[in-house]
Parts: sequence; structure tokens; C-alpha cells
Amino acid sequence: MRGRFATLAACSATLLSLGCVSGATAADETAAADISMNPSAGGLFHELPRPVDWRVEAEVTAPPESNLVLPMKRIRVSFPKEMSFHPGPSMPVCPDSKVGPPPTYISEPPETIIARCSRSVVGNGSAKVYLAAVNAPGGPNLTDGVLVIFNGGRNRVGSPRLKVYGFSASLATGLYFEGVMKKNILLVDIGQLPVDSAVGELDLNIPGSDSPFPDRRGGDPRYVRAICADGQWSAFANFTLGRRDSDGSAAGPESVVRSPTVVKPCAGAAGSPRPKLLRDKLLRRGGGNLIYRVTVRNSGTASAHKVLLRARGRGISGRRLIRRIPPRTTKSVKVKVKRRTGTSRVPRFTLRSRWGPDGPRQGR
Repeated sequence: MRGRFATLAACSATLLSLGCVSGATAADETAAADISMNPSAGGLFHELPRPVDWRVEAEVTAPPESNLVLPMKRIRVSFPKEMSFHPGPSMPVCPDSKVGPPPTYISEPPETIIARCSRSVVGNGSAKVYLAAVNAPGGPNLTDGVLVIFNGGRNRVGSPRLKVYGFSASLATGLYFEGVMKKNILLVDIGQLPVDSAVGELDLNIPGSDSPFPDRRGGDPRYVRAICADGQWSAFANFTLGRRDSDGSAAGPESVVRSPTVVKPCAGAAGSPRPKLLRDKLLRRGGGNLIYRVTVRNSGTASAHKVLLRARGRGISGRRLIRRIPPRTTKSVKVKVKRRTGTSRVPRFTLRSRWGPDGPRQGR
């Protein structure tokens, strides 16, 4: 362990001698963010979420005349509302006892950390760091940072939680931080790096299909899903920057830098509905009336609109309108059926629906 810290101290001293003068501060940082969401199987639809290969890149730089770069503390990335995370029940949650906040983790290479929760890997990534926050010529001076993303389940309010372990082989040093997806906003708290180093570039990938290391790829290709409703997606990020003392407390004021908004084109098909009667069940009788529960499944790729249920048969009448059934969902409704006195027939239910408000009819 002494050797690791000696290496870190030597690197820090070397970088500090490159131009970090006493009392120097960072200023006028700029930020950039980029996203990509490419369909992993088939195409996208206007309404039905489909799995995508997800990637976010974030970068903070200081002007050349600045000696330091303020370290990242937090990142708040606003993604398109059409995107969502889906921690599947088949993927186990990696507990804090195996991968979690200090002192749970230790500075071990990725393979050792992955072995603790090998079935919980969601994706991977990389990081580049300004060691000791020194704005050295050529940009980040530590470029071998690798990231492994684990399934952290959901927090107390049900938001998907990511657990990220980072490691630098050159410094033999690890780092743990977390991310939470609240609706369409990814919140990431960056832990403090040794000698208050600054993350210059961060790259997260789910499921991380581009990684040359198979065990660092996510085990659930359906973890991130998206639709393309309007032909484009937009995103931006806010970065909270600031220095910290050795105990993690603030060593000065914080600043917030926003990246420019990026707009990415996407292509989505309208899809088509496929409503189908699944079952009906008699709930109760009352005079000449019967109350049924009827269940309809839309197995299509678009919403079924104005689904009209009818009860048919000699001496039988009844109807119920379901205004909308989203794709791949099931709805159950109660239908009041009138039966003429003396009739013992069982009603036969049929349905008719619209593709959209003015689209072609679907029926059976």
C-alpha cells in the first residue's frame, strides 16, 4: 500500500511543478455532453419502448491560461423523456457489502471487483483525470481510468440506482460513486479523488457492447429502453464544480457550468395495434342484468384507440368503450349486459377499435 501512495505522491509533485503556483484557482471552465441511443435489435417506435445501446459522454475543460481545473462534484444530465431505465427482476442487485461506499470497497482491479457481483454488471465506461487538478498541456494527464457499472436496484422512492467502480492501473487506485435516474434526469455524485484530482472526461455505456472485456459488458441488453416520438432527442448537462479539503469538506465556493444542448435525430415507426379479447368472467346477476369483467390485451406496437366492447346474442345487449390501450398492455373493464326475461343465453363479446383518432378500424 505504501508503494501505491508513493507513486501517487510522486505523480502529483511532478504535475504540480509544471505550473501550479500557490493560490492559483480554476476559472472559466467549459462543459460539453453528448448522448447516443442506438437500437440494439430492430427499430424504434413512436410509443413502444425498445432496447437501445446507451452512452453518455461528459467533459469539463479549463482555458489554457488557467493553472487548475475545478474538480467535478456532481453531474445532472437531462435526457429525453422518451428514455427510461429498467432494472430487471432477473438481474440481482449488487449489495453495498460487496461494492459500495468506503470503507466497503478497496483499491482492487476491475476483475476482482466484478467477481463480487458478476451477475450484476450493467455496463462499463472510462474516465480521464487531471491529476491534482493541474491543467497540464494536452488535457487530462491520467487516461487509463476504467469504469464498471453495477445494478444498484432502486432507491426508496423507486428510482433506478447505478453503482460505479473506477480504477486506474497506473496509480493502482480505485474510486466508487453512484448515479440515480429520476424520471429522465441522471444524477451522479462524483467521489473525491486522491489529491483532489479533477475528472476531465467521463464516458458511461450500457450495456457496454464496445468493451473488449466480455466480463465488463452488461448482462441485460434491455436495461435502457427508448421511443422516438418526434424524430429527435435533446439532452444537456449541469456540472457542479468545486475544490475539497482532505476530509471531503468544501474548500471554496461551488460553481455550476451548463453544457450546450445537443440534439440527435432518431427514426421511429408508427407501429400498429393488435387488440384481442383474452377472457370474460361473470361477476354478478341482478334482475335482467349481468355484470361481466372483460379483459383485453393489446399485443401490438401502437396504442389501440376507442376500443368498443359489445355483448351479442339473442335477447342480449351491452357495450363499453375503452378509450385507449397502450401497446403491450392489458386492461380489464366491467361491462353491463342486459338480458331479456326468459333468456338463458350466455353473451358473446366482440371488439372493434381504431388505429388512432382518425385511423383505420380494427375489429373482430
